[in-house]
Amino acid sequence: MESTLRAIRRHGATVTLDQVAAAAGTSKTVLYRYFGDRVGLYLGVVDRVSENVLDDLLPRLEDSARRGLAAIVHDLVDSYTAIVERDPEIYRFVLTRPAGATTSGDPLAPVEARVAEALTDTLAALRMKEGRDPTGADTLAHGLVGFVRAASDHWVFAAPGPLRPRREIVDEVSGLFGPPPDPPR
Repeated sequence: MESTLRAIRRHGATVTLDQVAAAAGTSKTVLYRYFGDRVGLYLGVVDRVSENVLDDLLPRLEDSARRGLAAIVHDLVDSYTAIVERDPEIYRFVLTRPAGATTSGDPLAPVEARVAEALTDTLAALRMKEGRDPTGADTLAHGLVGFVRAASDHWVFAAPGPLRPRREIVDEVSGLFGPPPDPPR
């Protein structure tokens, strides 16, 4: 899998199996034995990226909860865009499902659902702390995760050339939800 990720970083989201095999120092036959086909390789990358996203995002959400909604949104945008910025070609690869993939729906939907679940608990606790009804926290969480994802997708796919600075995206998106939060202590 590490060789596959290196090949994607080097050759881009349209990497070929020949390029992956070369990066792994093996043949396509070995790749086919391990992954089955390009779709199997794709699903392996999706699984790895999903683990990385969850490992990066979930701890930040737990920490930001005590600092309020603006901090939660800021940390969600900051963490997600940092992942995208670190590996934009891998992000493009994951969102560009190969022909013949029988998986239905969005490949990142399970990750988004896990983040939204964690965010639901965080938002419900925050609303209760503020003396507000926690009902609807799940809807807000899913909407917020989708909003951040849509903004990130647009950032990566819409503009030709190099990505705009990530800090601009973080400030613009999180600024919609209030002033920048105090940094964590």
